[in-house]
Amino acid sequence: MATFPRAELRFDLATLLDVIEHVDDDLAVLREAHQYLKPGGWALVTVPAYQFLWGPHDVVNHHKRRYTRGHLRRVLQAAGFELRQLSYFNSVLFPAALAAWAGEKLAGMGNDPRPRVPPPWLLTAVFSLERYLLRGLTLPYGLSLIAVARRPL
Repeated sequence: MATFPRAELRFDLATLLDVIEHVDDDLAVLREAHQYLKPGGWALVTVPAYQFLWGPHDVVNHHKRRYTRGHLRRVLQAAGFELRQLSYFNSVLFPAALAAWAGEKLAGMGNDPRPRVPPPWLLTAVFSLERYLLRGLTLPYGLSLIAVARRPL
């Protein structure tokens, strides 16, 4: 694990946006983030969801794992965080992505690591809608997870 250059610094916010799925020891990275937060500081974490969706795209991007809500909850709490919100997101596109994944598996395809990215206007619309939904709801499924966690005072 790399050493932070100024150990005395403490921060109000740590963002780990699609980071911890790339390291062997996700708990160690979260503990280090916890250490560098001020008491009451916040962490924003996003990760890809559902190990069963594992595919060539994960391999090409050097992912070590995908997460469920329970898995991410456990690792954040083990690192010392208090969870304030934990939800799936990118839920609107999940059914289409699941259908494409299943179709590729049945057809024996799925070796192309290039992501099939929807047009930008669609992504903008989806994420704009979910931004409002996540203010009051916990989404039950999605292609990713988002966690807002806090270092206790």
